[in-house]
Amino acid sequence: MKFEFSDEVEKLYEEISPYIVGCGKLADNAPDDIKEKLKRYKELLAEYACY
Repeated sequence: MKFEFSDEVEKLYEEISPYIVGCGKLADNAPDDIKEKLKRYKELLAEYACY
């Protein structure tokens, strides 16, 4: 099965990916807004997992 993610998921991934250091963890120097974006990204992925 192939998932097609929304534009929001794609945009969030582009913004947070430079700060990911492994297994969904953020670098220590990640700004607070990136932390919030990662939280939203994980929420959206959880919604997709329910389908």
